[in-house]
Amino acid sequence: MVSTQTIQECFRGKNLFLTGGSGFIGKACIEKFLRSCPDLGKIYILLRPKKGKSLEERFEQITSSPLFEKLKQIHPESLKKIIPIKGDVLTLGLGKSTFQDLNL
Repeated sequence: MVSTQTIQECFRGKNLFLTGGSGFIGKACIEKFLRSCPDLGKIYILLRPKKGKSLEERFEQITSSPLFEKLKQIHPESLKKIIPIKGDVLTLGLGKSTFQDLNL
């Protein structure tokens, strides 16, 4: 017999690490995880400063997207689960000397 598990059960208490979280698909994934999996742990997203904007400014730009409006209404506290991590996928080691630098 095959055991089936719901998405919510699979991700209950788990932390996620995402690259590409500032892109179209990345933002949609973040919103869907937060809305659909209320017992999810943290979502760490790798961001780099870009076009003169700091990491904090880019993070604010992502979460102020209209995509997150419904989530803000039904689970406003869930945005606190998103943790931006400074790094770059084009840099060796994601721009970190070790993964322990990520403070996950």
